[in-house]
Amino acid sequence: MKKSIFLIFGIFIFCSKSYGFRTNCRYGDSLRWEEMPVKVQIGITKGAQNDTFGSEDITDNEAEREAIEAAFRTWENVECSYLSFEFVDEINENPSLRHQIPNTILVYFSNDPADWEGNYYPNAVGTTFFGTDGANPYFLYATIMLNDYAHKWSLTGESDALDLQGVLTALIGKVIGLYTTENGENTIMDGRYELGDTSKRELKEEDIKGVQYLYPGNTPDECSGTGLDGGIEDGGVIDGGTSSECCNPEEPEVVCCPLNPELAESQEACRGCRDGVGACWNPPTGPDGDADVDGDVDGDTDGDVDGDTDTDGDTDTDGENEEEEKEEGCSCRIVSTSFYTGIIPFLLFLLPLFIIRKIKR
Repeated sequence: MKKSIFLIFGIFIFCSKSYGFRTNCRYGDSLRWEEMPVKVQIGITKGAQNDTFGSEDITDNEAEREAIEAAFRTWENVECSYLSFEFVDEINENPSLRHQIPNTILVYFSNDPADWEGNYYPNAVGTTFFGTDGANPYFLYATIMLNDYAHKWSLTGESDALDLQGVLTALIGKVIGLYTTENGENTIMDGRYELGDTSKRELKEEDIKGVQYLYPGNTPDECSGTGLDGGIEDGGVIDGGTSSECCNPEEPEVVCCPLNPELAESQEACRGCRDGVGACWNPPTGPDGDADVDGDVDGDTDGDVDGDTDTDGDTDTDGENEEEEKEEGCSCRIVSTSFYTGIIPFLLFLLPLFIIRKIKR
C-alpha cells in the first residue's frame, strides 16, 4: 500500500499540469501595440442622465480617475517591459465602442440598456474591442466598455460591488495582447470576477511574464532585434540586438507560429508542432468567438463560458474582431511537454530502485 501511495504521489508531483500566460495570436505573431506611449482616454458614461464620467455608483470622480490610472500604471510599471501609457483629454461626446482614434484605448462606462440587453451579455462586467489593419499583428485602437447597467462598482472593495481598479486591470490585459488562460492561481487573466474582490489590482507571476514577453526591455530599443514568439537565439537576441537580461523573456503556454514556413522551422516550439511533438491550437469557438470565461458575475465563481455574446458576426465582447479571424497559420501548444517532461524524469528516478531490487534478489 505504501508503495502504491508513493507511486501515485510521485506521478502527481512530476506530471501535474501547469499553465502559463497566453497571448492573442494574429497574423503569425502575438498581437501588441507598436507605438509608445499608448494613449488613454476616458469617455463620458453612455446612457447616463447627465454628461458625467465614471460609474453612477461612485461619487468621488477624482478618486475614480485615480483608480483608472492606477490600473494602467500597474501594467506600465513592470520592470523589463517598455509598455507605457499617456492619459490625454477626456472625450465629452457620446463614446463609441468602435471608435477609430489612432493608437488609443478608450475607457468608459455604459448604463445604456441597449448595449447590454440588446447587444451583449447583460451580466458581463464589460466588453473590449480592438481594430487592426487586417494584415499586421498590431493594435490600431481599442476600447474597454464597463457595465454600469447591471453592476454596482466600488473603489473600496465593498462586498456587494465590483472593484473598479481590479476589474479594469484584468481587462487592460486583453487590450495589450494577453489572452484568457485557465491558470487562476498565477494570473489575473482567468476571466473570473467576484464581488468585493480587490486581488486583481496586483499582477501575478504569469501576467508579469506576459507583458515582459510582448514588450521586452525597459525601452523600445533595448531589445531591438530580439526574436519574439520562440525565435530568441544565442544570448537572447538576434540580428544585432543587445544582451540585456530583459531581452530573454519566457515564452507563453501557446506560441504563435509565424506565417513564413522558414521562420517557423527556426522556432523550436513551432518545429515541434510540425514534427508531431506538439499540436496546432486555435482558440475554441464559443458564443463569444473564443470560449473564454470573462464577464460572469452572478454571485458565484463558476465563470461560465457564455458570459459574452457575439452580436453581428464581426465583434465579440472580449475584444476580438472576428472579421480578422482568418486561418493564417496556427499557434502551437506543446501538449505533450508537460507529460514527457514529467513522466520521463520520474521513470528515470524509479529505474535505479528497480535495478537495486533485482540485484538484491
